[in-house]
Amino acid sequence: MQGKADGTVAVSAPIREVISGAKAYVIAPATHSYKQKGVTYDEVSQMTFVLVKGKAGWKIAAWTWTGPEGVPRK
Repeated sequence: MQGKADGTVAVSAPIREVISGAKAYVIAPATHSYKQKGVTYDEVSQMTFVLVKGKAGWKIAAWTWTGPEGVPRK
C-alpha cells in the first residue's frame, strides 16, 4: 500500500474518438488527485476506453490509465 487517500479523478472531453458500428475507442485527458503523507499530488495522464453499444447504450468494455507518477501540487 502506498498510503494514498482522498483520491479523485477528473476526466476531460475526449481528444480522440474512433467509432465503428457498435464499438468505439476513446482517449481522454484525466487527472488523478490524491493525498500522500499529507501532501496533495496530481497525476496528469490519459484514459483510454473501449466501448460497446448495446440495448442500454454505450458501456465500457475495457479501460487503461497511461501517464507518469503524480507530482506534488504547487
